Amino acid sequence: MNITAAYTREQFETMEALGRRIVPDFYAQYLPAECGDWLVETSHTVEAFEAQVGEGYRHYMVEMAGEVVGYFALHEEDRTMVLTQLYLLKDWRGRGVGQRVMDFIHREAEELRVRGVRVLVLRKNEGAVGLYRKNGYAVTAEVLTPMGGDRTVEDYVMIKRFDKQ
Repeated sequence: MNITAAYTREQFETMEALGRRIVPDFYAQYLPAECGDWLVETSHTVEAFEAQVGEGYRHYMVEMAGEVVGYFALHEEDRTMVLTQLYLLKDWRGRGVGQRVMDFIHREAEELRVRGVRVLVLRKNEGAVGLYRKNGYAVTAEVLTPMGGDRTVEDYVMIKRFDKQ
């Protein structure tokens, strides 16, 4: 596995193409199709990624066997690292890729000496919730997250704290 920092337009185009495949398909099991489409258009386009960079986000692409199979972003808020947009192609879920991404994120967190890592995760996404729990994350809040129009999804805020930082 290779995790590569993404900062060029070409890399963001690759991420957008992946997002257009992954995001609507993933959310289709929970919400009407327009919600997944709304999420792509508001958060997973080249323009959205470039705007996020301006807000301090660092984007990464996940490669397996020479193929980009996912991406994620990190940024920092009040000495806490925030993980957003962790998406993997369906064929790569449940194969240890997410754990290797978590290992990478935790190494980054240690280097930055943050107090913890926070993530917002769909409550119904049992695979992701289980991965975070396995890595020491605890639910700190249950929230409703807007998904376009009058729709919301039920999310958990999960945090892994680092006592030594």
